[in-house]
Amino acid sequence: MALLMLACLGCSESPETVDESMKGDGMTSTVTGEAGTEDASTDTRGTQPSSEEDSGEPNAAAPNSADQDDTVFADQPETTKAPLPPQMYSPEAFRDAALKGKLRVVERCLKSGMDVNEIGAEGFSALAMAAYGGHNDIVKVLLRAGAKVDARDREKMTPLFHAASGPAPNVVATLLDAGAEINAVGGAENYTPLMMASAENQLEVVKLLLARGADQTMVDDDGENALDFARQKGNREVVAYLQSFKAPE
Repeated sequence: MALLMLACLGCSESPETVDESMKGDGMTSTVTGEAGTEDASTDTRGTQPSSEEDSGEPNAAAPNSADQDDTVFADQPETTKAPLPPQMYSPEAFRDAALKGKLRVVERCLKSGMDVNEIGAEGFSALAMAAYGGHNDIVKVLLRAGAKVDARDREKMTPLFHAASGPAPNVVATLLDAGAEINAVGGAENYTPLMMASAENQLEVVKLLLARGADQTMVDDDGENALDFARQKGNREVVAYLQSFKAPE
C-alpha cells in the first residue's frame, strides 16, 4: 500500500526554498508493504517551485521580501513613485511571490493584469502556492481577484490539499468559506484533504475539517481512510482524535 502524498511542488533544482520556519523540516510519507511494514519513504511536501526570479533579468527578478519590493523605485521620492510597469514581474515571479508571502508583489502583479488562474510550467497556480505556504492574506487577495478555489494542479489536487498539509487551519477555513470541496479526492491514489492532514500530523487542521463536515469514512484507492493514514505515520494525537470524534447527526 503506497502512501504517496503531496508530490514535488515545483522543480528540484530551484535555488531558493520557502522559509520552512512555519512548516518544520519537511514531512515524509512512508511507503508500506504488507502488514504496514516500511519499505521506503518519500518527501510528502516536496521541494519548492523554481522561477525565473533568480536570473537577474528585470522581467523576472522579484524582490527578496514584501517589504523590499519598493527597491525598484529607489531613486524616486516617496511621493513621486511611478506605477509599476506591467512587465516588471513575470508570471513565474508572480507565483513565486505567492509561495513566499510577498503580498505587495502579488498585488502589483494583479493590478498589472496578471492571470490569477494561470498554471505554470511547474504545474501549480498562485493560489495553490499561497495555500502551500500558509499565506492567508495572499489567499484572500487571490480569491477576491477571481482565483478558482477548486482548480486542479498537475497532481489533480485542489489548493485545499496543500493548505491541509501544513499548520495553516486559517487558510483551510478561508478556502472552505470560499466554497472549496471538503471531500475532494486527488493525487495518485485519490486521497482526501482529511487524509492529507492526518498523515502530516496536522491535528488542528484535522479538527477543523471534521467540524466542517469532512467524511473520515472515505477511503483511497488502497482502501485506507484517514485513521489508517495517521496510524501508519505514528501520529498518536490524530489517531486518538479521529477515534473519539462523533459526527453530528
